[in-house]
Amino acid sequence: MSVESSLSQRGRFNYRACFFNFFGFLVGYSFFSPLTVIPLFVKHLSENTFWVGLVSAISSIGFFLPQLIAASWIQGMPFKRQYFCFVGIIERIPILLMALSVFIFGQSNPLILLVATVVIFGVHTLAMGCNSPAYFDIVSKIVPTMVRGRMYGLAGALGGLFSILGAELARLYIKSFVFPFNFSLCFATGFSVLLLTLIPMFFIYEPPSPSNQTTGLSQYFKETWVVFRTDHNFRTFICSQACISAFAVVVSFFTAYGRDKIGGSTSKLARLNTVFAAGSTVGNLFWGYVADKRGIRYMLLICVGLTIIATLLIMQITSVNFLYILCMLISFATCCFDIQSFNFTLEFANTDKMPTYTALRASVIAPFRSMLLLISGLFIDWIGYRIVFTFCIILLFIAGLLLWQVKDPRHTI
Repeated sequence: MSVESSLSQRGRFNYRACFFNFFGFLVGYSFFSPLTVIPLFVKHLSENTFWVGLVSAISSIGFFLPQLIAASWIQGMPFKRQYFCFVGIIERIPILLMALSVFIFGQSNPLILLVATVVIFGVHTLAMGCNSPAYFDIVSKIVPTMVRGRMYGLAGALGGLFSILGAELARLYIKSFVFPFNFSLCFATGFSVLLLTLIPMFFIYEPPSPSNQTTGLSQYFKETWVVFRTDHNFRTFICSQACISAFAVVVSFFTAYGRDKIGGSTSKLARLNTVFAAGSTVGNLFWGYVADKRGIRYMLLICVGLTIIATLLIMQITSVNFLYILCMLISFATCCFDIQSFNFTLEFANTDKMPTYTALRASVIAPFRSMLLLISGLFIDWIGYRIVFTFCIILLFIAGLLLWQVKDPRHTI
């Protein structure tokens, strides 16, 4: 039976619009991946690793921190489509501005371009954070639960395959064209894909949400504090999530490590984007299956262990070829940390408490991950990669211990 066969005509259009939007997000981001292309771009402008950490930190806090406020703000809206599409445009415009800034300032003023990169990506991820609660609310209303998992699975698989092609095209841009036109072309192509795949969302049919009284922000903060204080199992989980943020340090500085310690050229390191996309595609399919069969907690524990092993191996390699192999392992191990952790969060919450639980997780992670990325950038320049990566291994080990104590909500009725 077809995935869409049981849906109405409106339902089929909604399904395809969400499918196309998620597919486009994966493909569009492959042209300016914050995990590979952006660090390579920043290191081209400055040898100071602090800038890599700063861009990653601003992006992290911009995405996670606004979610609690945004969830409180939009919960009283009967329709979220207009809000989502409007903020979606704001979310994409900075990528176009990034393409223009690189082209204008790339040769003449690297410092201005570095500052512009921090500000522009801050605005971009801030808009993403503000839009995230609306997006998941819309999807929960217009895509039935019985086909939602398959939609993400199929779109993720197809988007993953095309993101490999996108990453390879971005590598060819970087290799074939001179700076700054090469990176400007990466941002421009990514912007075009993201904008094109947003368009169908303007025409979805969205049923009204149940009329809920809007909770004031102060009351909303009180509710999240009550959840944090009373739900011991969830509190242990989000503490483990804070420690798991160490994976973001390893991933964010992986490309910079290849440049600084192994001496990889820009064209060779650009291939990491393709390798990372390939590892993530395989990982998303594999870990999705494991999460369905054995549970997300089990999956996260394995991924933490693999990330610890990969981080230990990073500090031993001396050639770019081994860097590719470890990039595949790291992308395979870490690709599902955020999306599956989000899905795990949903398993803790009753339907009416989902926004509170998801926003609470985001608000705890935001300051911890951002400060960890920022401090890591400073310390790498001061004491080197090895000590920073060793500290990340310790945090990941603590994350595993905490996660081991979490009771799987699927089995606690």
